[in-house]
Amino acid sequence: MFPKQKDIEIPLLKAVINNGGYTKPKDIYKLIAKEFKCLTKEDLEIRLANGDNKWQNTVQWVRQALVSKGELSNKKKGIWEITKQGIERVESKQHSNNNLVSVEIDYIENIILEYNRNLKEQLRNKLYNMNSLEFEQFSKLLLQEHVFEKDSIKLTKKGPDGGIDGYGKIKLAGISEINVAFQCKKWKGNVGRSIVQEFRGNIQEKYEKGIIFTTGGFKRGVDLLSDQIGAVPIVMINGEQIVELMIEKDIMVNKKSIYLYELK
Repeated sequence: MFPKQKDIEIPLLKAVINNGGYTKPKDIYKLIAKEFKCLTKEDLEIRLANGDNKWQNTVQWVRQALVSKGELSNKKKGIWEITKQGIERVESKQHSNNNLVSVEIDYIENIILEYNRNLKEQLRNKLYNMNSLEFEQFSKLLLQEHVFEKDSIKLTKKGPDGGIDGYGKIKLAGISEINVAFQCKKWKGNVGRSIVQEFRGNIQEKYEKGIIFTTGGFKRGVDLLSDQIGAVPIVMINGEQIVELMIEKDIMVNKKSIYLYELK
């Protein structure tokens, strides 16, 4: 989760000060990122449509705002230099007092984000530690809690990861039903095209939809196989998405409400 641009201003100014008052941008992107526990490794690798790094682009926009405020200088090309005004802002006792509550709330929010990220990792590990049969049974439970008619879901007797692992019915708009088959892959690696195509071949003309669960992920481009003209649509659910579904339905977790109040 990306912080707001206004919340990046002080960390950026401090990073420039810590580098001696001036710096090349490439030297402080990571330093600033360390100030925000909410940023994940994946966040820092996100690319915009034009190919630019999203985090670096965000920091550059903040830098431009600070130049407009007179707190950074743009006199030297490729160099970010702090001004007297920028130093005064960082050192300002008034700034610290005015933002004390905001900083505390941001700190608490970052702790919560970090806690939730660790919890999701623990849930992911629980999935990895299941054997194949346990994962199939778990997938059945997950489907019961979400979209399937509970009494309709059956597991097949083909054994771990053998073709169609289960099937059931989904009621649409409370009127019609469609037959759905699902397959469970208890993997740490990524599912490839051949697995999806083989599964689709097994359910073609027998079921109206297929679902593939995996504790891992899917190889690049596999999602393009999801909907193809004349073929059974396949829903692909990776490990991260399974964890989100677990949290949504309180499976293996309990939700606790925490109320934070801030001044208007």
